[in-house]
Amino acid sequence: MESIVQSCPSIVILDRLETSEELVSGLKTAGIFVVTFDDLGLGRKYADLSINALLQQVEPQPNGFIGYDYLFSVSDEIVPSETKPLGQTVFVSFGGFDHRQLNHWFLSLIPKIKGPKRYHLVVSGLASDALKTLQNDAVAISASAQVDVLVHQRPRDYFKILCASDLAVVSGGLTVFGCAQAGIPAIGVPQYHHQLENINRLDVLGCLKCGTQGMTLDPDLTCSLVTALSADYTARLAMSQAGLKAIDGKGLGRTVDLIAHTYSQQIAANAA
Repeated sequence: MESIVQSCPSIVILDRLETSEELVSGLKTAGIFVVTFDDLGLGRKYADLSINALLQQVEPQPNGFIGYDYLFSVSDEIVPSETKPLGQTVFVSFGGFDHRQLNHWFLSLIPKIKGPKRYHLVVSGLASDALKTLQNDAVAISASAQVDVLVHQRPRDYFKILCASDLAVVSGGLTVFGCAQAGIPAIGVPQYHHQLENINRLDVLGCLKCGTQGMTLDPDLTCSLVTALSADYTARLAMSQAGLKAIDGKGLGRTVDLIAHTYSQQIAANAA
């Protein structure tokens, strides 16, 4: 804290999971305007603004702003997706590190799914031998299920692939919000417990279906959801519209305006 105070900032923005009472109250005592993001710590209540767009399980307080209205756009490359009569292309991504081996798990389900003709399986941090195994499995599944399964590692056109898809199967990281922003119906399969919170919240908002029983994988449920949604234009359209409403991509502007307005008010009050 001392090094921050010595630099004499007017505003300090903290993006930490748990700020301490000592840190934030100390900055305030030094006359600094403090903003915290997605803060679950005791320091949250001492900030001038506490904005929780992602981590929403916090107590309401006068300085607190909670909700996806303040969620920054996942990418400027995201464009609204067209809802087609049949959902034939499925985007599949389970994050940078596949903690639960969901890539192989979902590949094994594809022969049991009816409807989609193409799957884009997007991976990130796989070693060359693991990537080769996954690609070989994808070729075998493509042949047995008579569908196209394409494996992409860190594609530069990640969001182009996503936005051209009809349906997505994803974990609960940032991509799940990208799906909503693009208006792509999604099925959530969490890697971690905190991702389940995001999935359940988006499920309530109507833009996603949870594809598991809590953290327990449910192959029959996942298969039935992909099969049903791929054929149900009305359901996918409703989910698309719900996603576009829930995550409109304007969170950065709202947040900047909120900080600027609150800071200006404090400056005026101090000058009075």
